[in-house]
Amino acid sequence: MAKVSILPINFNLVDKDLWVFDFDGVLVNSVDIKTSAFAAIYRSYGSYVEDQVVAHHRKNGGMSRYEKFAYYQSEFLGLEVTPEVVQKLSDRFSDLVMKSVVMSDEVEGVSNILAYCGQHGITCAIASATPQDEVREIVKLRGWAEKFKFIFGAPQSKTNNITRIMKEASSSRSKTIFFGDSPNDLTASNECQIDFVPINFLGEDDSGFRDFLSNNNI
Repeated sequence: MAKVSILPINFNLVDKDLWVFDFDGVLVNSVDIKTSAFAAIYRSYGSYVEDQVVAHHRKNGGMSRYEKFAYYQSEFLGLEVTPEVVQKLSDRFSDLVMKSVVMSDEVEGVSNILAYCGQHGITCAIASATPQDEVREIVKLRGWAEKFKFIFGAPQSKTNNITRIMKEASSSRSKTIFFGDSPNDLTASNECQIDFVPINFLGEDDSGFRDFLSNNNI
């Protein structure tokens, strides 16, 4: 994968009143759980297909599982793609990951971030590639429902969901930031013209929010 360039963070944090977060890899350490689930689903097709699936998944964080399953069925297996097949695969995927994601560790510093936002009246939201009903249920089961005013997911794109969040929160682009861990998250931020904060970007580190908290005296 080509190196993704991220501009230095140069905004004033006190100007931001809407903080939007990706979910997997940003709020919870669930990326490996989902990698294992994709591998398990395609294991019966042989190691070559399984390896292709895993490699693609790891390079395309932030892409919805619907898009991934459609791609894998067509490009790796040469099979016809129908909404019914994609939904069946997605349901199987949910069965494999749901409990593990609920029980997974939070990313370092998340509790501090959410506490800070609550103390300072900052609106928190989630824009995830996980199916919307599923991510809402996971957030509820983790006891975080009251922490996030808006929770949106697939099948809508992150760009569409962030735009919707800003509209419903009556927040401007200049007052919104997005925390993400993938090139797709960065692309969504650019398309929405909002500031982006990389967290565990591309899995190249596991510092979570440590540097962000330290640099902003949180």
